[in-house]
Amino acid sequence: MGKINLQNLSLIVTNDCNLNCAHCMGGCKNSTDMNKDVIDTTLSQISSIHSLSICGGEPTLALESLNSILEFIKNNDIKIDIFNTTINGTIYSNDFLNIFRELNEYVDTCLFYISSDIYHDNEVKRLNLKKKYVENLIKYRKSEFYYGVRKLNKNLKLFNEGNAKNLDSSLTVDIKPIKVYLTYIDSKNKFDKNGQCYIGPMITINPEGIITEYEASTEHQNTIYNYGSVLEESIEENSLKRGRVLIPRKFDKATEKEMNRYNRIKTLIK
Repeated sequence: MGKINLQNLSLIVTNDCNLNCAHCMGGCKNSTDMNKDVIDTTLSQISSIHSLSICGGEPTLALESLNSILEFIKNNDIKIDIFNTTINGTIYSNDFLNIFRELNEYVDTCLFYISSDIYHDNEVKRLNLKKKYVENLIKYRKSEFYYGVRKLNKNLKLFNEGNAKNLDSSLTVDIKPIKVYLTYIDSKNKFDKNGQCYIGPMITINPEGIITEYEASTEHQNTIYNYGSVLEESIEENSLKRGRVLIPRKFDKATEKEMNRYNRIKTLIK
């Protein structure tokens, strides 16, 4: 099998976080970070990614993982349109910003958001970090890669995972796994099972290399939403087992419809 092209790839680079927000769907916190082996094994399979999302946990606590991603991108031919992440704003890190400065030389668009919603605000206040958060926000805003604060959309619901399971049931819904689609396009842009492989709308990989659901709790990533490991089989092989192969025009429509379905129910931040 050749290299693949992904519409969206989410890498959960760490389960660690210095906060414990009431709405966090990750739930259980631990110090597990994505290691170089998982990163290299994953990215070595890929020719291009439209959007690469770095998730957590808190990404600023996983600088070694971010550096490994940077080094792979610098030293290999992989096209990435958008590289993005969301941080909680309680930690100011020049090393984090330096990684973005270097990545900007190899990625079309680099950007980061800072979380700002009632759940984060309550947790920041509980830990007496409000002053630090505001100070950091002012400093981060000076970065060319700062894209704004990320709020919760009150019209959307959280998934019933992790800490969010303890919220009022009217605020949550159960996860409905994202459907995976594949298409193969030959050099003449025609459907050809032996051609270049495109996979969408989203693939999510956790720190241990498990292919999972983006909003699943740490516990469920390793159990009911454990679809296999990139260390044992390729993303393409895994997607073929649980997805559908479509001709190109149907692939585009199917993945767009699936992301629209997902966006109608999911929260905007973890």
